[in-house]
Amino acid sequence: MASDTREILSLFDKQVRRDIVAEPGIRVERTYRAVRIVGLWNCILYSELDAETADGEIAAQIDYFRHRGAHFEWKVYAHDRPGDLDQRLARAGFEPEEPETFMLLDLDGELPSPEPPQSVTLRQVTDAAGLADLSAVGERAFGVDYSAMNKEFLARLPLGTVTFYVAYAGAEPV
Repeated sequence: MASDTREILSLFDKQVRRDIVAEPGIRVERTYRAVRIVGLWNCILYSELDAETADGEIAAQIDYFRHRGAHFEWKVYAHDRPGDLDQRLARAGFEPEEPETFMLLDLDGELPSPEPPQSVTLRQVTDAAGLADLSAVGERAFGVDYSAMNKEFLARLPLGTVTFYVAYAGAEPV
């Protein structure tokens, strides 16, 4: 399983982090050691660092965004290097958010039932009203206001690069 895990993480890094494509509202910039997203949201999405290069690259990225007057986040995954990248970022002034979980579904296995309970309907988000419902559910569930991202997502919906569904109990998004 370990080699499968390494292979999956390598594919994830390549497809989702290193080779990300610009979309409405975001620009992808690649430096020698990092991939950054600039626009509606700003982040370092991927970095290739080691113990000798990490602190200098962290300082360079802070300087880059500071000169633009922009806040940004640094996405850190457990397999990122150096192994203490999260601690180095904290020493540089970053505040860690709650950990997130990377999940995948083996499509060769049996798929879960797509049918929700009878009292719940699933609707694909296709417009601003659906995104508002999605944001409201996210805020209730996680205490985070996601509505600032709706403009970006509305531009991306027709591209097919994001797909959202909202579950409704009657008319109420849940």
